[in-house]
Amino acid sequence: MNAYQGFSLTEVLVALLLLTTTSLTLLQQQWQTNQRLNQGLLRALALIQLDNNSERIIARQALAMVKEPFHWQKTETNSTVRLQISWPVAVIRPDCCHLQRQIVLP
Repeated sequence: MNAYQGFSLTEVLVALLLLTTTSLTLLQQQWQTNQRLNQGLLRALALIQLDNNSERIIARQALAMVKEPFHWQKTETNSTVRLQISWPVAVIRPDCCHLQRQIVLP
């Protein structure tokens, strides 16, 4: 009777398949986490700029300059001003990349 020692080719291939699948899954999760953190950071910066310029409108001062990648849109009527700030992000939800605020003028 022959006694073989070591791993068979099938066992090695299954182990490599499991290792590769696990590594790719962890890599995808890391990428998604980075995308969400970047999106949250851009949203926080946009909210700060929106708050600052809203206060400037109430104080009747000129709007602060906006830095890239943000873009302003200002719409005025007789008694209101609507500010919208947007930024480009490649995500599935189309409503994720802009904030707006409507200010009633005294």
